[in-house]
Amino acid sequence: MAAQDKVMAGILVLHSTLGAVWTFVVASRFGFPALFLVLNFALVLVGLTAGIGWFRERRWAGVLGLLFFAVQLIHVAAPNFHFSFTLGFSVIVAMGWFGGVRLGINLYALVLLFWLGIRVVSLNGSLKHADAQPDASGS
Repeated sequence: MAAQDKVMAGILVLHSTLGAVWTFVVASRFGFPALFLVLNFALVLVGLTAGIGWFRERRWAGVLGLLFFAVQLIHVAAPNFHFSFTLGFSVIVAMGWFGGVRLGINLYALVLLFWLGIRVVSLNGSLKHADAQPDASGS
């Protein structure tokens, strides 16, 4: 496994782990809203699974990682609606105001989505058979 793949796997695991802590801290301030907890911890699980899978060189982990970052990409803020999935990590740039709605993009997620996308495409051949072969633990 290349060093940059270890870094990406580490980012996925670290981002997810710190995102779980962030989710708990934010939820504790708002009285633990169930929908907030469920959605954020689901995203945490997707990121953790992707990171661990990427460490183990599983092709499906790249797809999960792309999903993990894609969900965190777009941000919408309106007077009565707000959509933002960041798990605490974001560099959001607003795209403009449209009838009271502000659209933004998370540059952090965009860079990591692009980087992981390149890795998935470039490693597709070498990871192709990793899913079919059992690892040393026999799983």
